[in-house]
Amino acid sequence: MSTDNVTGPPVERALLPRRESAMGTMKEAVDLGITKAWMHRSFGTGSVSAEATSYGREHGITVIDGGCPLMFGPTADTGHKWMCRMLKLTGKVPRTM
Repeated sequence: MSTDNVTGPPVERALLPRRESAMGTMKEAVDLGITKAWMHRSFGTGSVSAEATSYGREHGITVIDGGCPLMFGPTADTGHKWMCRMLKLTGKVPRTM
């Protein structure tokens, strides 16, 4: 699945915790039956955790591990659209989920 044509945040719950709490939040998402999760990252590591990403995917959650939900869709402001382009070039926005 490609993130290039996302018209809105394809999530049922955005995961924006600190990286240190991402695993606990992902376990909670699994327990609640959430099927899509987004861990925010623009600069640095953000809330992205490789362990939480793997855990979520192993339990059937579609995980977007990077970028920002505000960068996509018709309501994205100019600053977020610019960041989206730049972060895609640097690999900080995943191309696939």
